[in-house]
Amino acid sequence: MSEETRSPPTTPVGDNERLAERLVDADGLLVATDFDGTLAPIFEDPETPTITPANRRALIALGERPDVAVAVVSGRRLADLRSRVGIDAARYVGNHGLEVAECDRVATHPAAEELRPALDRASAALEERIGDVPGVEIEDKGATITVHYRRASPRRVEEVASAVTGVVESVDGLRTTSGKQVAEIRPDVDRDKGSAVRELAADVPDGWRTVYVGDDTTDEDVFRVLDPEAGDAGVVVGDRETDATHRVADQRDVSRLLDWLATEALDDRP
Repeated sequence: MSEETRSPPTTPVGDNERLAERLVDADGLLVATDFDGTLAPIFEDPETPTITPANRRALIALGERPDVAVAVVSGRRLADLRSRVGIDAARYVGNHGLEVAECDRVATHPAAEELRPALDRASAALEERIGDVPGVEIEDKGATITVHYRRASPRRVEEVASAVTGVVESVDGLRTTSGKQVAEIRPDVDRDKGSAVRELAADVPDGWRTVYVGDDTTDEDVFRVLDPEAGDAGVVVGDRETDATHRVADQRDVSRLLDWLATEALDDRP
């Protein structure tokens, strides 16, 4: 993490005065969120998470407002993400920005398609090196590969990390990033959650502000591109160091924040 990374004051749920001050001049909001650890709790099995009922209700309420645009931005494959959220009014971004839902189709970044053979080679090499490690799951997401090791023995984590690094170094055109007990392998292009949210923000009317909520290290890419001076707000979930401007204590508090954004944040403006 960069030296500029800071650990901002907690934004108390139910007392969002500081966040309200940031949004006071907003004509509308782009409300974008991560999925795992934000809209849904984190589980050992990556197939288990689904949006909580409270977060679903809050996002639906936000999406019904004419002065709010809703987006869900995730490292999950876009089709998987959309099925777990299931809100028609939301925009969906998957695979860390490499997949974007556009009307009835999925737009995939050209690099992801060009580097599909490289991802295939990486996937095969990973299966050979760590495919039989108990608790490790190698998930091919089309545009990226995720190596899950949450259920692996701590004694095997270094082995898994070394294998991922070695495979990426042996295949041209790929890079690796880390998340919460996962390693991501993706095309080595200038594309991430931050650039995706920046594009979403460019699509909303002038005078709107962006609020992004996320818990993972990959969400820092978004927090760094937001413009606090213009009234944007990044909200981190949890107590880690961050470039976000605000925070909530844990995933259970996200729905209260989203409820406040849907029912009070814009209505309480002078």
